[in-house]
Amino acid sequence: MNGGVDEVNRNEIADKFGLMWKKSRCDAGVSQDYMAKALGVSKKTIQNWESGIGAPNQIVGFEWFHVLG
Repeated sequence: MNGGVDEVNRNEIADKFGLMWKKSRCDAGVSQDYMAKALGVSKKTIQNWESGIGAPNQIVGFEWFHVLG
């Protein structure tokens, strides 16, 4: 396999998940500050997740949607 192709696919997936995190939060009318406090992380962490830089683990991902109701 070509390592470059895998990297592109990972970046596309990360971008799509980032958009999902941001859209779900915005649709719920919740701020990044609110999410950061509710999840016990920094606002920068929320910004990174929404930008596709990193992602929450499964437990925190579940909590994300729990917080949003």
